[in-house]
Amino acid sequence: MYIIENGMHIKEVIIVNIANGFYQVCFTDRKGSIKLRESRLYKTIGEAATKNSAAKNELRKLHKGKTYHSPYDYECGYYG
Repeated sequence: MYIIENGMHIKEVIIVNIANGFYQVCFTDRKGSIKLRESRLYKTIGEAATKNSAAKNELRKLHKGKTYHSPYDYECGYYG
């Protein structure tokens, strides 16, 4: 299974528990686990990438309409 972390990173996870509509997943690349709804889980990396691209396009649209640019926008690559 895969998730989109922080709206831009695709991470592989393993489901360890299901309770009350939430899935507890563990990361495969580091220690730790989180609880997520089923809608945040993707079966394939391709499915997650499709969702990730859509999120990036929406983010670009929002930043293009923005008139003020903070110094952090330049560091993160949002402006340009």
